[in-house]
Amino acid sequence: MDESGEATIEFIGIFAALGLPILALILSLANLQAGTFAAQSLAQTTLHQVSQGVQDPALLQAQATLVQKDFQLSTPPVVNYNCGRCQLGDFIAVKVNWSIPLPVVPDWLGLKEHLAIKVEAQSSGLVLAERRPSSE
Repeated sequence: MDESGEATIEFIGIFAALGLPILALILSLANLQAGTFAAQSLAQTTLHQVSQGVQDPALLQAQATLVQKDFQLSTPPVVNYNCGRCQLGDFIAVKVNWSIPLPVVPDWLGLKEHLAIKVEAQSSGLVLAERRPSSE
């Protein structure tokens, strides 16, 4: 019996059975880490902007879009902040929620939203400057 070429097929089978799931896990963890860093970065930048008196929704949305593109994430974040009247010395609480889809789930399954991992980042501080008028 000629067994030449059998080892190659076995190695391909072992890689498909073990290597591909490990690769998918690594990709998923990398995407989750990018989402976590992006959420924390956006929470800190939003806190900084609001503490300096910038509360223009268009500017804050543009900032969120830039962070989304920087970290190459496909879903937009949800940013909420509360600072009462936003006067000098008022407390600011910023909360960023981001739904990070798993990169190994194909779009045609329609499960990206259901299998997404929810990431939340919070940041807090004080209002340090008077509110600036929005540029309209």
